[in-house]
Amino acid sequence: FGSRCCLKLVSVSCSSHLRMSQPTPEELQCFSSEERASLLQLAAAQENLVLDASDAVETRTEKGFDAAQTFLNALESVAETMRVQPASRAYRLRFAENFPSLQMQDGRDYSVAVLEACMSLSRSRSIWANGQQYALSHEADVAATALRDEWECFFSHHLDWLMSDSPEPERSTLYAAIVRVDERWADFEHSYMQEIVKVQDKAKGLVYTAIGFERALLEMEEEFADSELADSTDYHIKLSAFLACIIRLNVAANPQRKTEELSLDIWETAKDLLEVCSFDPSHTLQAARAIAQQVVTSFSQLRVYLREVREHIADLDPQLCHNPGLVTHLTRWEETWIIGARYLQTRQVLGAVCRLVPEMQRAQQSLPAFQQMCSDCDPALFLVLPRLVWLSFLTRPGSLNDLLGNLLPHRFVMAPIPWVLSKSRDLHSRGLRRQRSEPNLSAPSAVSQELGVLGMGSELKALRDKHSKAQLVLQEFFGTVSSAELGRQVQEVLIRRAVTGADASALEDPYEFLSSAEQSQQKLVRDAVEDLMLDLEGWSMELQRHNAEDWNECINVLVQCISEE
Repeated sequence: FGSRCCLKLVSVSCSSHLRMSQPTPEELQCFSSEERASLLQLAAAQENLVLDASDAVETRTEKGFDAAQTFLNALESVAETMRVQPASRAYRLRFAENFPSLQMQDGRDYSVAVLEACMSLSRSRSIWANGQQYALSHEADVAATALRDEWECFFSHHLDWLMSDSPEPERSTLYAAIVRVDERWADFEHSYMQEIVKVQDKAKGLVYTAIGFERALLEMEEEFADSELADSTDYHIKLSAFLACIIRLNVAANPQRKTEELSLDIWETAKDLLEVCSFDPSHTLQAARAIAQQVVTSFSQLRVYLREVREHIADLDPQLCHNPGLVTHLTRWEETWIIGARYLQTRQVLGAVCRLVPEMQRAQQSLPAFQQMCSDCDPALFLVLPRLVWLSFLTRPGSLNDLLGNLLPHRFVMAPIPWVLSKSRDLHSRGLRRQRSEPNLSAPSAVSQELGVLGMGSELKALRDKHSKAQLVLQEFFGTVSSAELGRQVQEVLIRRAVTGADASALEDPYEFLSSAEQSQQKLVRDAVEDLMLDLEGWSMELQRHNAEDWNECINVLVQCISEE
């Protein structure tokens, strides 16, 4: 439950403890030879203790922890040898369900974890779980302070003679000191267990709440048809409450979380898109179907997980980030919803996806080498795709402005969008980036103005001019064909060259169509295309490297959409 306080009790394997007979008055006066031998072992263990700068017992390192446990085992051995009656640990039986891995026996079983917790809680007076602070109860605070004081007194007044030439104390004095330490230890351990159980219940509270909301949704879904639920205000309110709980749960359990600003609109947009695709298989939105499907599927899978964990809630680790299944489902849900916000809820970016994906699918059909790259997820694919993105942009620049403007904002002229136009834009059209990228996914301040792509920067215009020159040279070469066929042939040459790269030895020759042309004409076409591709390579590398995280996300989205059947 955080670095400030260890909440997990550690079981120490010991032999079963038998009730001991009380020593006689004569036996209380001096140490027996067996008792002296156990005291020497205690002295050796004390000698090996690791102390911190304040001379307190250090338990954070493996060496310190092992030395402290050895000392506690030696102290327990001394107590047994001196026949010190252990304080009752009957309370442990009441916590067997909360700590199933522990040996709930009525013996001392001194644990370093309990000692460490006592020292920590006596200073901080609070327990941390899932990033939240829980104040210690008054009873636990008193018990922690009492054990700490008794422990320090035991060290300073009853063990110093073992390590020095100080006179040996009376046996009865040491006997009474061990009794007090054991009683304080049992009192604190009891209070500590009670505190842990309370914190566990509170820490699991978010999961309990999420399960409750999910169950309410399921009951409505079983009772009403989808068409009725779509118009149900009550269902929408329950969905919103469930999502708010999931967002809080994600904050508590997912250490890799990226944002807290995901709305139900993302799921609703994905559902609407899937409905359109189901109704019209030829609709252009089919290109983004994979994105919408993942948004819906991840949400459904998270709900199924909560139904399953309801049957095993006792096994759930109160430190929520230590539950791999929960963290995996939350991470998947958040990632798919961020992608949904970025690629479905921005009209211009969604339009870019719906243009790029069909173009690349057509490239697969005409170029078997490219299709094989996509099927094998060949590393060369991730060099080819940015070239194809740029070629698509240069063919019709305005269609990809928002997508590339997010990835390379410094290459575009950005301008404030008038308020009227800003209100008409989509919900997540601004700053669709993660918290760890620039700018982030969080909403801008109320006083900031929304920026939009006004046009290309000067360097990008120079690339556009080079592309226009290559197009013109190719158009003159294919000049005898129809206008529609002309554009297709020009684009196919450029795409083929982008896929094959400069070295076409292992792939088909992108200039095979020049085989019957005159030498001067071949050189003219090659020079124009290669001049463009040389510049295009630099722009492709910049696209990959300037904002690598967001580009990797973009390219993964495109590959998934291209591969969607």
